[in-house]
Amino acid sequence: VGDKKQLPPTRFFQSVIDDQDVPEDELLVSDVESILALAGSAGVKSKMLHWHYRSRHESLIAVSNRSFYNDELFIVPSPEGGGHLGLNFHLVTDGVYDRGGTRANRREAEEVADAVIRHAQTTPHLSLGVGTFSMAQRDAILDELELRRRADSSLEVFFSEGGIEPFFVKNIETIQGDERDVILISVGYARDSSGYMAMSFGPLSQDGGERRLNVLISRAKLKMDIFTSITADDIDLARTNAFGTRVLKRFLRYAQSGYMDIPEVGVRGPDSEFEEEVARGLANLGHQVVHQVGSSGFIIDLAVVDASKPGRYVLGIECDGATYHSSRSARDRDSLRQAVLEDRGWTIHRIWSTDWFKDPDGELRKAHDAIFKAQERASELSGPTENPRGPDEPAGFPRPLEITRI
Repeated sequence: VGDKKQLPPTRFFQSVIDDQDVPEDELLVSDVESILALAGSAGVKSKMLHWHYRSRHESLIAVSNRSFYNDELFIVPSPEGGGHLGLNFHLVTDGVYDRGGTRANRREAEEVADAVIRHAQTTPHLSLGVGTFSMAQRDAILDELELRRRADSSLEVFFSEGGIEPFFVKNIETIQGDERDVILISVGYARDSSGYMAMSFGPLSQDGGERRLNVLISRAKLKMDIFTSITADDIDLARTNAFGTRVLKRFLRYAQSGYMDIPEVGVRGPDSEFEEEVARGLANLGHQVVHQVGSSGFIIDLAVVDASKPGRYVLGIECDGATYHSSRSARDRDSLRQAVLEDRGWTIHRIWSTDWFKDPDGELRKAHDAIFKAQERASELSGPTENPRGPDEPAGFPRPLEITRI
């Protein structure tokens, strides 16, 4: 019995074996990570247990079910939610990752410590655990908790008499096997003091990092609160190949919005020369354009990358190419499809091939204006950002240009 999608046994004893003079014929299985893997390699039949017993709300296991178990887990839906049960997102807007120093996020640690104290004061009958992405963040939270516990000794009963499920603060490497009524997760990783966002998330960025994340986000029985200083839009998958980072982006997006699907970039080549011409024209104006974004029948021909948040698309452009003509009806291709995409947060702009061939400069200008307006709307929703161009121009975005065809 075991779960190949969670952490394998520690490699500590392997290092002990490596340091000893052991005959080679006694190490035939030393490269196999577990008895489970050894049984599988020997051809032992396996069967998946489908019922998921721990999570009392479907949102607590939804990302793991989709990302690791092919939606095969049987999960009983809960009629409740909205903060008392399920997944909750807390954005720490002023959190900074101390990359060259403590390698922790102090503001985020303060918020998590405050949440622990609130839990001890209001719902001490529910068991509580805290999970972090790194040991440095774990230590920062323990330091902040120590300060608060000294200031209010009346809460020591909660911390010292936790029953069969006592309170803990553990990092991602040591939390496997634990479960609590409520789990608080601190991501920790964020932009540093200079504003730089590295696509490095500790163990998640390594081979098998996705298994560690699967363990971390599946510990809660009733409620899980995510404390993070970044959103899914801050994670640029073009800068990393780690599957663990991809699942983290999905997890953060789901926690914040309730939507899970992440567009798959470059699943196919351009549909037509028409699409390539449009992309080339937009690229010449300074826009970063990605072909064929999406999955499951909702492929967007061109997606324009948000210059201020490279992990987000500011506009989707639909060309009447193969995807458009493959729709079963005019209603599907002209109405329902766009409505579904817009319901998921996309801003869609359409370019008809006949209009493009008649007046490519005019259509390119319209597309440029649509991107400009979409960027303005996105900036208004996300709040003010530092603008190196000046107060009258959108930050990180090309100025409106007159188009001259050469």
